[in-house]
Amino acid sequence: GPATFLRRAARGETAAWIRGARATLASMRPDGYTAFPTKMLASLACGTRVVYSGPEPGRSFAAAPGRGWSVDYEPAAVASAMVAALQSPWSEDDRVAMASLARDTLSLKAVGERLVDLVGRACGSGRRRRGRRS
Repeated sequence: GPATFLRRAARGETAAWIRGARATLASMRPDGYTAFPTKMLASLACGTRVVYSGPEPGRSFAAAPGRGWSVDYEPAAVASAMVAALQSPWSEDDRVAMASLARDTLSLKAVGERLVDLVGRACGSGRRRRGRRS
């Protein structure tokens, strides 16, 4: 039949759908290009675990404690992880803790602040060396 195209959902609506899920699913074909599925970041920021099926770099990210499930790119493995997600709901406290951790460590703001700090320390030590020579 014909394809159905849905309207693009607003961020708040998308976040509400993600927040209401037991887990989200992200997949990357192992023989495809290498990329990081950023939808995993959005899921964790909403306090929802992920099921990831595919190669690195997403594999080890999703496998980190508390983030969800990382499985082979194979239907039975994905189905098993999805069933595990359905059978192990998170408490509201778990969701809030994950969303806070994601905000504090994975957000663009948090990553940017770490980068500015790193560059600042590198530049600061260079300035001190130059200052001593003067």
